[in-house]
Amino acid sequence: MFKHPELQSIPGYVPVVILDLPEEECIATSVRHNIARGVHQVELTSNLSIHLKALGLSNDNIGKELGMDRDEVLRMQQITGLASVFQEQDFSKSWN
Repeated sequence: MFKHPELQSIPGYVPVVILDLPEEECIATSVRHNIARGVHQVELTSNLSIHLKALGLSNDNIGKELGMDRDEVLRMQQITGLASVFQEQDFSKSWN
């Protein structure tokens, strides 16, 4: 049960916020909120960066939305799913 006095005045209800935003903005907002609360988890952020990449965001946009620099974004993508991030990329053969 909630002990906050303002919440006790409306028994049986829990306050919520409904964000009318695109999915990628909702994800980024949740991450920023969790970082501010100190409950940020590396593996979850890594999975989110992969998900945002799959939604079409560039690494620069992911970094901007999640408050990370380019190196941090790349490290997050390397932690989980590096192969899936680059599966659509064409690479030259290293041996001719």
